[in-house]
Amino acid sequence: MCLAFGDPHFVTFDGGKETLIPVERFPVLKGCPFWFVHSRSVLLQGLATRNKGFLVGFAAGGSWMSGHTLVVAKWTSPGRVLSDSEPKTLKNIPVRVYLDGKQILKADGDRYFGSGLDLRRYRAKSLALSDRDLEELDPKEKIPRWWWKAYWREKGKPKYHFILPNGVHVHLTDSEGIDVVIKMTPAKGQEGWCGNFNGIPEDAGRMRGRIDDQQTFFTSVKELSLLGGAEETNSSQTVDRNRSHSAWSIFKPWTWNLFSTAHPEEEETRAIAPYAAIQTNDLKDERNQKVLQDCSPELLQEAAFKCNRLPEKELRDDCKYDVCMTGDPGAADDSIAMEILEVKEAKGTVVFDGYGRCLDYEGSFFTGYKLKGQFTAEQCQETLQSMVSTDGVRGAELSPTKECSILADPDITVRPLMKLDGSGIMSKTQDGSGIVSSTTGEESWKCWKLI
Repeated sequence: MCLAFGDPHFVTFDGGKETLIPVERFPVLKGCPFWFVHSRSVLLQGLATRNKGFLVGFAAGGSWMSGHTLVVAKWTSPGRVLSDSEPKTLKNIPVRVYLDGKQILKADGDRYFGSGLDLRRYRAKSLALSDRDLEELDPKEKIPRWWWKAYWREKGKPKYHFILPNGVHVHLTDSEGIDVVIKMTPAKGQEGWCGNFNGIPEDAGRMRGRIDDQQTFFTSVKELSLLGGAEETNSSQTVDRNRSHSAWSIFKPWTWNLFSTAHPEEEETRAIAPYAAIQTNDLKDERNQKVLQDCSPELLQEAAFKCNRLPEKELRDDCKYDVCMTGDPGAADDSIAMEILEVKEAKGTVVFDGYGRCLDYEGSFFTGYKLKGQFTAEQCQETLQSMVSTDGVRGAELSPTKECSILADPDITVRPLMKLDGSGIMSKTQDGSGIVSSTTGEESWKCWKLI
């Protein structure tokens, strides 16, 4: 599972945490296309606005899609360009879905089925939280139940589910930007911002380099003016819209006219622009800390009021970062929407949460059921995966001595463990409950959470 939301932030298939940051040295570049997944059998791209990095586009195309191109984006009317300097306006921009240049899924309940594609739009109520969902998000009722239910009732947007070839599932909704959950099996030669899916979170394997002409999937929706697209210039500076920029992506029509001048010596730079235009920051924690330090006390208080309701620490931290970075308290809604989308649509997924022992929202350890024998990381993860239908199971830990423990809410008897290996020795009962929030950080331990 890969998550993408907000600035945009990514939780990779391997559990790594990344943030895409547009580079200021391309002052006229308003859109920043990037690869979610680049492989021999799956090609998925995204688009972020340059100024504040809102995730506003998703696309899939190529031979694996039987020649079809699916594009999803938030955009305003043709001929108009809207800056992301006003996030509150961005929230009101609708999501539009195109297949081979033709708009589809215009209303709740619409469906396209054919050519190996199953594309659906559901009403916002499909993401309403059940009592079981709320037990996972907030088992100790730190936040009133009515808040979670009222949030989506008042602010929820339609949900989209795209079933694509090769077993790829994409779940998507939006707030200010769009929020995406991608579920798939590992693909050969996989790279991109969702990671290389090799089980090593530190080895994200992001692809850097050229997007060539054979990968410019989108050629049909030429009249769209994408939110965050290129600003119009005077006639002496405007580049012919029919001119082909060799480096650009599925979103090629929206990135035409990106450059106000055209000098031959710039062509080499443009050929790698999708990756020259973004960077990673290996010191993400330091960057986040600086943004929060520079945040006004009033704005930080608003951020804390909204974001502290999120149980997962990574989403909580990214939420505060987005509010302070954009100056808009409403930016928190993307992280809240991502939390809800994850709990609803990634149910049954095992995710590496980090090194160290697993902790709940309050920093408490979970009750563990230690399994007999020694385990590899893969075996411990597979055992947890086999427990998906058992209520109260929240994760697994692998100790420095290769002991695997299945973690559960207190007062839960995990009977299937007894059937698995005849042991399932329960450790001392701990207070931890609900979704795994964070880890203690020791590199000798590993923690997985079960969504």
